[in-house]
Amino acid sequence: MIKCIAIDDEPLALEVIKDYASKTPFLDLKATFVNTQSALKFLLENEIELVFLDIKMPDISGLDFAKMIGNRKVIFTTAFAEHAVEAFTLDVSDYLLKPISFNRFLISCQKVYEKVYSSLPAVSHIFVKDGYNLIKVNLDGLDYIASEGNYLTFFESGKKTLSRMTFNDAFEILPIGKFLRIHKTHVVNLAKITVVEKNSLKLQNGIELPIGPNYKDELLKQL
Repeated sequence: MIKCIAIDDEPLALEVIKDYASKTPFLDLKATFVNTQSALKFLLENEIELVFLDIKMPDISGLDFAKMIGNRKVIFTTAFAEHAVEAFTLDVSDYLLKPISFNRFLISCQKVYEKVYSSLPAVSHIFVKDGYNLIKVNLDGLDYIASEGNYLTFFESGKKTLSRMTFNDAFEILPIGKFLRIHKTHVVNLAKITVVEKNSLKLQNGIELPIGPNYKDELLKQL
């Protein structure tokens, strides 16, 4: 579990973070604060790995506060896009613009999860949103992902999960090097491929998937 806090002078914004954190299985939201003084005191007395931080604070800006809290991960939550460049010079984990969707929040948190636990064995699963639920997808069992509009279907052995995501969203949370886009509508688990033909490939379970002409060269390189 990633221990975190949230700092924002708007109580409604903190309620959103509370709600989203409660739906994210690997987050442990320890406290919320409407001012940086109380938050700093808490950070000095507690082991916290991640801080959700608003930029426009009345006493000290989030940008300055981020410089004071050591090597903790920071995700900025703000209504102002113009501070993004300066924020990333501080090596923050992400920059979320309000109103923040849960899907965007989850993607950001999973990036932090991978960084925090990068010294541990490779991530074995991800969580994707299916309606109001978070569904665990086991990566070893994930054969491929298919796209239809703004939705993706994750095909595991004997199970499929539909989520409102794009491939760009998916690649934010999938481990690097294990999955590859082979067509405008398909991403495949490279470990599941058994045969590559001219315009298609076959998986271990016998399923055949198309290969787009713009993707074949990269597929052959990866294999």
